[in-house]
Amino acid sequence: YGMSDAVGPMFLGGDTEVFIAKDWGHAKNYSEQLSAKIDAEIRSILEEQFNRAERILTEHREGLDACAALLLKYERVTGEEFVAVYQGEDMDTVMQKSAQEQEEADKPDATEPKPEENSEETAEQQHE
Repeated sequence: YGMSDAVGPMFLGGDTEVFIAKDWGHAKNYSEQLSAKIDAEIRSILEEQFNRAERILTEHREGLDACAALLLKYERVTGEEFVAVYQGEDMDTVMQKSAQEQEEADKPDATEPKPEENSEETAEQQHE
């Protein structure tokens, strides 16, 4: 279905297959004039969206370049790290902070028994 202002809300599919000698051909159910209008509308939409994409990339170039450098240097990053660098934070600072936070998260909790204590308790319980 076509829904642009230039073409309007109309069904433009439904090509019919026509047998021509050994091959199948397709016949359009609309005129060459309408076909040219469709082509012009498609070109207009593509050019408009290309310009929009180019504008967005240009506006955000600094953040995109920073993220590209981040990925080239570190290869694997989290979404939070990506956003922080995109928003202007220094990539090395962000990555060091993330590493420190991960180390803190990996440390055993002081209230949890140490693995050695668990194994001794388990061995004593098995001998009883």
